Amino acid sequence: MEDDREAWGAVRAVTLAPELAGGLELVRRLAGVGTVASVGHTDADAAVATEAYEAGARSTTHLFSGMPPLHHRAPGPVGAALISAPFIELICDGIHVDARLLPPIARAIGGDRLVLVSDALPLAGSRLRRVSMPGGTARIQGDRAVDPDGSLAGSRLLLDGMVARAVHSGIPLSIALRAATENPARLLDLRDRGTLTPGAIADFVVMSRGGRLKRVLAGGAEAQPDGLPGPGSSRPLLA
Repeated sequence: MEDDREAWGAVRAVTLAPELAGGLELVRRLAGVGTVASVGHTDADAAVATEAYEAGARSTTHLFSGMPPLHHRAPGPVGAALISAPFIELICDGIHVDARLLPPIARAIGGDRLVLVSDALPLAGSRLRRVSMPGGTARIQGDRAVDPDGSLAGSRLLLDGMVARAVHSGIPLSIALRAATENPARLLDLRDRGTLTPGAIADFVVMSRGGRLKRVLAGGAEAQPDGLPGPGSSRPLLA
């Protein structure tokens, strides 16, 4: 186990398919050294996925994406996650999961377990129209980022955009913000961030209620990343 801690110490989280040979044992080893094991990109049935959570898996990587769909007689990894996963990640761009389904799914997951993730490509948040990826060139097609075969390659939105889309879909602002801040910090056991409390790291963004980025602060100081509008300006996240 000590060798595991040295080997995995710098790794925060690992997505794995528990049905593969050695998958459940890997879950146990990761849990034993404090690395998050997350069920994803999997064809596991509900029984195996549930066993993975019981073995120590703490999250589910982008629910619905990279796994079989939910079926009322074969709940699969989606059903197992909704019942048993301590945390569930969701891509809230309205494309990976239809925007109309986001509020009921968020309610089923619950505010304590929901984690927003971007699944963003390198072209997200930029004016790039295409980018080279290991599987070929991903390109923008309408609102989508697609692979050469037309399948989804990832999201165009960064995490602030996910929050805005989640709220626009009907998820309460308080739930969306918690899913992008406090819950991810809890998942990764980062106790000095994710909340606005004395002693926490003062890295945060200021957004309008309409989902516009207003300010970025790092360590409590005003930050000005390349391409970010200056203080007092704003850019739309729902465009």
